[in-house]
Amino acid sequence: MKVNIGDISESELDLVMSAIRMSVLEEDKGRGVLVTCVNGMRTWQMNSDDTWITIPGDHHSFEGSFQIPGRLILSANTLNSAGGTCNLTVDHDSAKITSSNGGEIQMGVCKKTPEFKTFSDEPNVTAKIQYRDFQRICSVLAEMPIDIEDFMSFFSQPPLGQVIIDKTSITLRRSWSYVGCPDTVVKLPAQTNGTGSFSLSHLLLDNLMNRLFINSDPELTISFNSEIGQHLQIQCDQFSINFDRRLSGAEIYFPQMIEYLEEKKISHLVHDNGLIAAKYKDVNVRIQLFDGTEPVIRATSTVLHNVTQNVKLLREINRLNTTRVGVRVWCDNNMIVVGAELRCEHSKDMTGLLDGLVKEAQHLGGLLGPMFGGNAPAKAA
Repeated sequence: MKVNIGDISESELDLVMSAIRMSVLEEDKGRGVLVTCVNGMRTWQMNSDDTWITIPGDHHSFEGSFQIPGRLILSANTLNSAGGTCNLTVDHDSAKITSSNGGEIQMGVCKKTPEFKTFSDEPNVTAKIQYRDFQRICSVLAEMPIDIEDFMSFFSQPPLGQVIIDKTSITLRRSWSYVGCPDTVVKLPAQTNGTGSFSLSHLLLDNLMNRLFINSDPELTISFNSEIGQHLQIQCDQFSINFDRRLSGAEIYFPQMIEYLEEKKISHLVHDNGLIAAKYKDVNVRIQLFDGTEPVIRATSTVLHNVTQNVKLLREINRLNTTRVGVRVWCDNNMIVVGAELRCEHSKDMTGLLDGLVKEAQHLGGLLGPMFGGNAPAKAA
């Protein structure tokens, strides 16, 4: 069946071509440019490992979705170098570009067509900024620090950056602490709603913002869910780009921690905010990750509930803390809590941490209960 994808303007072709040049379209693995009709508009979509680029074209209705070789669009751009439009048609297993100057190119289409990717994250943080302004601060973020003797040290960690939105501005931050340099920070006023941050590849951000073929200066809407979102979206009338969240700081060790719990068959639940509730040797344990100079895993367990806080109790807790190394006891909301920490680099083996914590919790419950009352927590179900 022959399907007319429609006449493609020079500006639309230029934008799609520039997006293709920045995407890793592994044609040997059957990956190309998806073209489909969304709400009566011809819509293009392509992706790399970390990004999804969606480009709405002109109004033109047609049935079906097709995966076109990226080389066909790049060749069409060359064919159409003198300007004008070109028409794209798909006939069974081949696609044909016909230029308004009379030239034609035909290539086979991919046998398998993926589904059009949609994103379901509900953003709780947004910022509006002009495209050219955002383009400039992205360029600055990618610059290297000065006075570094070992140039290869730059590549010892992935190129992570942060997009930070507050009440009045948007900030891009690139940490260079691992090479002994201050962070690169660029800030601009913006119309914002909500506050939060999102980690992504700053090199991809700079690359896309500065190499997309945009002649105008549209207003961008930058949005993400700061708590559970997996994508940051940059959107305007001409395009939409979704960046995958990159793990940073203590987050990098979260998969290793989950892997350890599953490998040891430790029953656990993960909350949306990253808090882990685990059952270890019939004791309820809370596990959290914390950023810092050295990211740490903190495990805590409640010793007693419904305890009346008084001077005598606080003095006893202080005395207990002076006799312990790596373990701390404190009062929190009429509870006595014991906690211990472990550097995240040791997250693949938390057995010592959990064994020590559970042993302390059981010992302190028997010690402090008769002295200060309260209720022992129920055993983990």
